[in-house]
Amino acid sequence: MTTIKTAKQLVNTILAFNFDKTDEISEWRVQGCRFSLSHGEIGHNHPTIGWYLVYDFNGSPRSQGGTAQENIQWVLDEYGTK
Repeated sequence: MTTIKTAKQLVNTILAFNFDKTDEISEWRVQGCRFSLSHGEIGHNHPTIGWYLVYDFNGSPRSQGGTAQENIQWVLDEYGTK
């Protein structure tokens, strides 16, 4: 199994295996952060505030702005461990 270490690797994995197109929940840990994806929405599972939307691959305006990679990188910068 490949270890995902960067936002770019996570986005590439999601798109390569069409995880963004399934309703099943997929989860990854990257730099100490837990992300889950279902129905095209990836969120960060924050330990105190819970799950919140990071990016919607369906193009919903609920996304925070920015690309999937930029938004995931923001989470890693704020909450991740190197």
